[in-house]
Amino acid sequence: MLVVVAIILILMSMMLPALRNAVEQGRLTHCLSSLSQIGEIIQTYGEDNEDRFPPTRDALVSQYWWHIRLQVFGYGGRYECVSDDVPISQTYNAKAYLHSYGLNTCLGGSWYWSGIVSPANAYSVSSYIPDPLASPPRKARTFRDLTGTFKGPARTVMIADRNSPLALIDPSYKGAQLHANHGKGNDPWGENPPGMFFPRHIMGVNIVFADNHAKWLMPPFHPIGDPGNMEYLIPESDKLPEYIQW
Repeated sequence: MLVVVAIILILMSMMLPALRNAVEQGRLTHCLSSLSQIGEIIQTYGEDNEDRFPPTRDALVSQYWWHIRLQVFGYGGRYECVSDDVPISQTYNAKAYLHSYGLNTCLGGSWYWSGIVSPANAYSVSSYIPDPLASPPRKARTFRDLTGTFKGPARTVMIADRNSPLALIDPSYKGAQLHANHGKGNDPWGENPPGMFFPRHIMGVNIVFADNHAKWLMPPFHPIGDPGNMEYLIPESDKLPEYIQW
């Protein structure tokens, strides 16, 4: 009898990792589907707003992030991942909004202010977009802008898994952006990964590109230890880590 029990326990211990992988694979697929739906919402937003991506955040209302804007304007969507045990909570007009994803600031701009990126705040896309009105403010990009870039819509990151364990102790990590100059050469599996890409799914990241195709990719998306901007997020850059070795 004891031998039978021992054999059953051994078999169970061998099966558990496979079961956990199967469960996580299901969550990964669910997350990819959710991201694709968010991508469709952003495309619809663009159709209604001069072809533009939603602004990453409003400079005058610090908690008015892109995903909150989409919900406030009636576009709907679910912005927390099923594999995210502690999605980030942001409050706007006394209502809490949860999210697990980030928008590429090279598309939505940095902090938005009356339709332009505020020059007083961090990284903007001003080095990468020709704009006759710029000096230095820039509007968020249009979808049309991407057709003339190296990456184009099909290879430009739009939204992806984003989070950081540091968000639990430091509010400055509670954003909803993917930032080309954030973390730069940090450990991609550490607490403060480059660009804030968070490898939530089987050590990889779910990404939706600007043409709305979804893909699971493994980090790193930037050379570890390199202090330069994370060019994977910049449409004009020829750095494509899923095709080119760093």
